[in-house]
Amino acid sequence: MRAQTLVAGVEVLPSIHGCPEWADPVDPVSLAPGEPRPYPEYFRTCSPSHDGDFGRFATATLRFFDAPRLTHPELVPTISAVEILNEPNIVTFGEVPASRLFDLSQAAARAVQASQDAGEFSGEMSVVSGGLAPVIAVTPGNAGGFTPRPSWQEYLRELIGSDYPRFDVGIHSYETSKPPPGTLTEPERNVSDPYARAGQFAAWQTDRILGRIDQALDLTDRDIWVTETGASSAGIWSKDIFTPGYRKAHGQRIQADVLTGVADALKSRPRVKAMIVHRLFDDNEAEPPPTSSADSIHYRSGVYESDLGRPKLAVPALAGSWA
Repeated sequence: MRAQTLVAGVEVLPSIHGCPEWADPVDPVSLAPGEPRPYPEYFRTCSPSHDGDFGRFATATLRFFDAPRLTHPELVPTISAVEILNEPNIVTFGEVPASRLFDLSQAAARAVQASQDAGEFSGEMSVVSGGLAPVIAVTPGNAGGFTPRPSWQEYLRELIGSDYPRFDVGIHSYETSKPPPGTLTEPERNVSDPYARAGQFAAWQTDRILGRIDQALDLTDRDIWVTETGASSAGIWSKDIFTPGYRKAHGQRIQADVLTGVADALKSRPRVKAMIVHRLFDDNEAEPPPTSSADSIHYRSGVYESDLGRPKLAVPALAGSWA
């Protein structure tokens, strides 16, 4: 991967998801004693006694990708941060307590700062706490029987409230809900502007994505990394938002307008240090088409089509925005 980043001239953001067996990994706290783990063991965090080792591993990860530039400073930077965990606030990725994410991120930040002070990097490096999934709270005794969890805002408050954090904060911001009645006022059949209804939807989705980012900026004075955001090139609610034909005609432009709308708006938010689009290619196996009984929130969220790798409209649009 390091060689590929050099050839492509791109920057990577490694994400450390868990710990090896020798680091005495800890089971998710939400599991009862003896309850089988529903997810892979690598989502477990290490024992606190190995936080120092965890910090050294984070530093070694940065050094590995940064090494070529230390001897060849003319090269384009290929790394500037390492991410600690991914969506730790949901059960899919271990449901890690905010206090534990804080400790791991602090350990990594201390180790990285020590290496920074020793002149071991070609430039300034950062530690980013794992991007929080934009979820709502689930209360105890809920009708669905789901494991209780805090909202992402509550999780973030706890994460940065226990002590002064030395790390930046990662968040994920999507909008996959349906616009409330009255949001889309333009008809599909609009002779003067066929895109008008789709444009209203794109503007609404953009505002909702930016709203979560602004909430995060208000909740912490740390820099924010949007380590995941995205938009589908296919409407998910074709029956009650768009007809299939209208969706097919305008889906790629909706995706391009949402992503560039977010990218352009973030230029006026200097504390937002990165925007990473999920995902590069469509993956119809991982995200199949939605059905009448099940949504598929990331269906056709890639900016390249899965067949032949054709770029969608979002690719040149983002290139223009980021240029």
